[in-house]
Amino acid sequence: MGKKILKVVIFMLIFLILLAVLSYIFIPKNNTERAGIKESGITAIYAEKENTIDLIVLGNSESFTSIIPMKLWEDCGYTSYICGKPGQVMPDTLKTLYDDTKNQKPKIVILETTVLYDDYSLTVPVSRVIQEIFPITEYHDRWKELQLSDFYSEIKYTRTDFMKGYHCRTHNEPADVTGYMDYTDEVDEINIKTKILIKIMNEYCKKNGAEFMLMSVPSPKNWNYKRHNAVKKLAEEENIEYLDFNLLTDEINIDWVKDALDGGDHINYYGSIKLTDYFEKYLKDRNVLESHKDDPEYSKWNDDLIKYKEVIKHKIDDDEYKIVYDE
Repeated sequence: MGKKILKVVIFMLIFLILLAVLSYIFIPKNNTERAGIKESGITAIYAEKENTIDLIVLGNSESFTSIIPMKLWEDCGYTSYICGKPGQVMPDTLKTLYDDTKNQKPKIVILETTVLYDDYSLTVPVSRVIQEIFPITEYHDRWKELQLSDFYSEIKYTRTDFMKGYHCRTHNEPADVTGYMDYTDEVDEINIKTKILIKIMNEYCKKNGAEFMLMSVPSPKNWNYKRHNAVKKLAEEENIEYLDFNLLTDEINIDWVKDALDGGDHINYYGSIKLTDYFEKYLKDRNVLESHKDDPEYSKWNDDLIKYKEVIKHKIDDDEYKIVYDE
């Protein structure tokens, strides 16, 4: 019996070593589409200079259409990055947090709260853990694209995004705000598995010297007072700062005729300008971030600002042009 157990243990060790070796071979050596990276948009943060991003925003599509990092830079000298992606669920968000903080030590990590209500199977977090340990489980389909350099090259990320994860969308479709944010004591409860992941994210941020925050961006289609009550309750239980912009649309001066992108699901560029203006004041009052505007180590941000302004000048919607990345 002892010999059988030993054989099983040896087999498992060999199998795990093989997975580790294959993971190194199969994992893309750059964060470009050509290299085979997945989610090339949000992985552009990998190429940012080490420990230069002070604020990270996570979530689904609500996150990348709301806060404008290059405006934060131009007005305040704050370095920020939007790391959300369409349809992202909480296990993906947790993995994104881990991936994005391997090379960065943000002072603030913000989770946009719409993602809290996107359901997912329990198999998703398990698969994300396995992918984190053994990347071959995520990139096994690259076998047809493997090159000789994949067997020996070091990982070096070169693809950056001058928009810093923000998606510029300028068209508009007015929103129906009937009943939007009408007061109620009712609560749209958050499921327990998501609460557990929030606790994990909060503890992870604390251990790494970052403040974890929850933020709800204006969205009549996705938000209401029941959800506000649920997130407020969760934030109080976990001692997390919570900022709900849905209660501040009058102060922000959101015009749901002109500033709605798609009928109240997202805000457009013009709404994002207003939201970012308000957010800048909030961050200044918090006095957590510092300006890097005059620091020569951050000079590339000024170069990226020029590119960002060129896009904005033409008011080109991001579904009508392909963002040009630096490689």
